[in-house]
Amino acid sequence: YIKLKDFFESRLFIILSVIAAACFVVFEYEAYGAIILLNLGAVALLCSENIISALTPALLACTFVIKCYDSAELFFPLWWTALFPIAAIVAYLIVFRKKITVGKSFGGIIAVSVAVTLGGLFTISPAEYFSGASMYYVIMLGFGMAAAYLLVRSHINETDRYNVFERYVEIMTVVGLFACFVVFEYYVKNFSETLLLSKLAEIQWSNNISTQIMFSMPFLLWYMQKNLAFFPLLLVNYGALLLTGSRGGWAMGTLELVVCLAAYCILAKKGRAKTAVL
Repeated sequence: YIKLKDFFESRLFIILSVIAAACFVVFEYEAYGAIILLNLGAVALLCSENIISALTPALLACTFVIKCYDSAELFFPLWWTALFPIAAIVAYLIVFRKKITVGKSFGGIIAVSVAVTLGGLFTISPAEYFSGASMYYVIMLGFGMAAAYLLVRSHINETDRYNVFERYVEIMTVVGLFACFVVFEYYVKNFSETLLLSKLAEIQWSNNISTQIMFSMPFLLWYMQKNLAFFPLLLVNYGALLLTGSRGGWAMGTLELVVCLAAYCILAKKGRAKTAVL
């Protein structure tokens, strides 16, 4: 058990998870890959009292499963593959029960939850609002996210084996770079229809992948304060963001890049870049 715990909390586990995720993308087994990684994350969850150990496979799966648009007929027959992750989460919450605490972000998350829940009010019919697909997004992107925040926050604990903050930054940076890989890999496979013709790819999941990239961009600044050699990786993120073809990603991603760099330049001089930028 101790050896498994050490493995799932190691950088080796992060590296192997990324390699596996890359293989699923290259060989176009995203749906099955998501199932495998989520079950792997469930094992990691049970082998560690710190929920952060399961974040890497879970976030990697979220990054590439967005390519499985309109694939309900593929996932529904495999419903049983979700039983172990669900059981693992329930067992984890029982065995490693923690006191629920509220952080500074909770107010903003609740505001977003209310906005998502009331979105479309008086503009769509009750039948549309209470449809299965609509309720899924309303619940999961609304108060479901608030519940997830409370659970995750209470189960991320300091440890003497590694710095939790640094590990989280590391995971988010890796996930962001993997999102860039997903974009670049798509262009390589469709080279003759995109770059060879000097045109952007028409990516159905462009908004989703650009959001993933935007989530991770600020975390690279933490590495930049240690070594400016990490700056090119920030440009890689931004380049991948542009290649997604998402107009929302272009606008908000460019604004995010400018704000982050400005904040970094100002706060780095005061020695507060690590705590203030992230």
